[in-house]
Amino acid sequence: MYVTFRSIRLALLVISNLPFALIGGIVSLYISGQYLSVPASVGFVVLFGVAVLNGLVLVSRISQLRDEGLDMEEAIRKGSLDRLRPVLMTASIAIFSLIPMLLAGERVRKYKNHWLQLLWGVNYFNSADIINHPFGIQLV
Repeated sequence: MYVTFRSIRLALLVISNLPFALIGGIVSLYISGQYLSVPASVGFVVLFGVAVLNGLVLVSRISQLRDEGLDMEEAIRKGSLDRLRPVLMTASIAIFSLIPMLLAGERVRKYKNHWLQLLWGVNYFNSADIINHPFGIQLV
């Protein structure tokens, strides 16, 4: 990410969303009474991938608008509005792709924690992402 942004601060800003994804995943495991297993670990990998991708999309757009000469507040507002749909679509695809597994019943019951964890984690980090990246980019 450093190569993409040419800034260690922006790269760290994108990575700063990972703790929110981790908290959402752990809370989902706790609430559902599940334990950390191989499917849950795969869920964390998917969750971290979606979190980094969404952060990368948002921060790169805001950075691009800043390079085009917009002031910080306008770049954050316009960049957040421009990238709201792609960020929500990425999160939605991650969640909706697991619905067939949820509906399969007892045959895939052992993978249920994978779906729950991804659902809670994506919702939690997207909520945090709306606040974290626009606020954090002002500090950078």
